[in-house]
Amino acid sequence: MGQSCLHSAKYFLGEVERQYHEVEVFQSVLAEHGLPNMPKLFAWGGYRTSTKTIFEMAYESMKLTLEAAQVDAQDVGLVIICSSDFNPVHETQSYSQLLVSLGMKYAFPMGVTVSDCANLLSALDMTKQLIDSDKYPHIMLVTSNKISDERHRFQDYALFSDGAASIMISNKKTLNRIPEDGLNVVDSQINAQLQLKVAGEDIDDTPLYTATTQQLVDRNQITISDLSKVFSNNLYMPVITLKEGGIGVSKSQLYLDNIVRFGHCFSADSIINLADYLANSRVAAGEYFALHSSASGLRAQILLQAC
Repeated sequence: MGQSCLHSAKYFLGEVERQYHEVEVFQSVLAEHGLPNMPKLFAWGGYRTSTKTIFEMAYESMKLTLEAAQVDAQDVGLVIICSSDFNPVHETQSYSQLLVSLGMKYAFPMGVTVSDCANLLSALDMTKQLIDSDKYPHIMLVTSNKISDERHRFQDYALFSDGAASIMISNKKTLNRIPEDGLNVVDSQINAQLQLKVAGEDIDDTPLYTATTQQLVDRNQITISDLSKVFSNNLYMPVITLKEGGIGVSKSQLYLDNIVRFGHCFSADSIINLADYLANSRVAAGEYFALHSSASGLRAQILLQAC
């Protein structure tokens, strides 16, 4: 199983709350894609916007994770910052200021960006290997994104919110005790079918989802039905239930509460959903959970188990 323990999942959502029908392109997107105006069917609801930069949002989330983790900031050896909209002009100074302001002046900063909404979980796949090899005692992961052009907020598959989410991954050997929300990172799998994205076609994700799932469950000798809960992307209700249902995940296994609350927060969804679930549910030792995320031609899945 290794030594990786995921804990202290926290998030920050944009400070301004709005409703789906306030999006300026709402009616034009419906017309362009032939979508019926049926908010209950799609689970359209609220969304969040922020005046903060992606680094300011990241700070708010990371501060909460550090406080919850009870880990000395100077013991965090690596911070992986995920975002789909890094500004190459300002990113160096901004991420340096971010880490120093949180007391992590010795942490090595690393950026992940091209995996889009699979950024965070692909980084978690790599983080597990680094922690299990005893290279670092603690690694923090953070993802932060915002919509810079409001014409892109409402899409035919998701309603986007601005926000950030963060987690700490610790080597269990370095912890005095396992945190109450601690989960073993049992295994992970990331796969790609980039030729579909390059072709610019409507992607049938089923073979990609199926292959990723099969590799993960076969290695760990479990089945999809063994998962107590699956935390995936907050896409429109019919979209996500169809995609995840294609690999055998039932609607009751999916955590769907946040679709109507604030929609899709880029690669932060699975962590936000996990954090909310753990805050409101009792978890039994040995229970299996899964984090799923995807982007065009990309798939990432993480298998977790309660300590």
